[in-house]
Amino acid sequence: DLTTHHRLYYEPHGFHTAALQQLETADVVIAPIQDLVLPLLGPFIQGGDFALAAVKQLQPQYILPTASGGAVEYAGILDKLLTIKGSIEGFRQLLQENGCSTQVLSPAPGERVEVQLSPAVVG
Repeated sequence: DLTTHHRLYYEPHGFHTAALQQLETADVVIAPIQDLVLPLLGPFIQGGDFALAAVKQLQPQYILPTASGGAVEYAGILDKLLTIKGSIEGFRQLLQENGCSTQVLSPAPGERVEVQLSPAVVG
């Protein structure tokens, strides 16, 4: 935001690119915190350690998880093959263990979220 200088970082699948390395900070990160894994293919959505690395680098006030299950139901063969690794509570604990003050938001699907951001520090 050019007026408030707040920054948002969004990566829906957890495959953080070189663009992440170019950022100094972000106030809000929107990224997965769980791994979604298919046999033989590995993770097609990366959370966990990758989200932790993004939080450590960007030091956001909040992280809003994508692909975190919640009200999502899988059916058919996908339900039998898909493995979900991690949880919102587990990620909160991981943040605490790593000395990160970032808060994890976990709204219900479709729920609006208003975040109260601290003033941005303009460098």
